[in-house]
Amino acid sequence: FSFVTGPDGLKYAVAGEVPIAVKSGNTPQETMQIARQVKAAALAPADPSSQDRAVAASADKLYAYAASEAYKSSTKLSLSSKSVPLGKFLSFYG
Repeated sequence: FSFVTGPDGLKYAVAGEVPIAVKSGNTPQETMQIARQVKAAALAPADPSSQDRAVAASADKLYAYAASEAYKSSTKLSLSSKSVPLGKFLSFYG
């Protein structure tokens, strides 16, 4: 980090890097939350650098993948459910 001394005599960080480790969660929903947090952290600076924007883009990709996995899981669950026969479901709306 680079520091400057403020008028109050305290040192303030004005530049530097913070490494961010992006990992998948245990569930797609957890991964989506991690991706949101990483993106928010990457875009937190008033003037994000190109590296900050690249990290945010990677978080967007991770989020999209996790959302796709969550959708696939929910589709499999709804298609495998046999609690209501399709004919009865359709006649309810017909």
